[in-house]
Amino acid sequence: MAAGVVVQDGQPLFWAEYRKGIQILNNNKIQALQMPKSIEKSGMSLWHFLFECHNGRIFRPLLGKYTWLFVPLGGIILVLSVFTGSYDWLFRRVLARKKRPNMVGGER
Repeated sequence: MAAGVVVQDGQPLFWAEYRKGIQILNNNKIQALQMPKSIEKSGMSLWHFLFECHNGRIFRPLLGKYTWLFVPLGGIILVLSVFTGSYDWLFRRVLARKKRPNMVGGER
């Protein structure tokens, strides 16, 4: 699936795809754009690592074709955690008010 195409004079020059990246089109043949050697030898930057964690692709070797489930399930778990935590906080607050002794006239 193409994400974008660069067209000049009615001819496509570059083709961008989510899984394969940017590819050069020469005479309707697709050639992969080569990464510079200096970048290829270096490790993954923190920015790219965090982006891979954010979109869940870093878990592809572990989860396989179910990687897409990582982000929605993570969101559902986060929402459930917020609701249950809020419920617990509110329940304890109401219970604390009921158990508090009624102080009349400054007695303790």
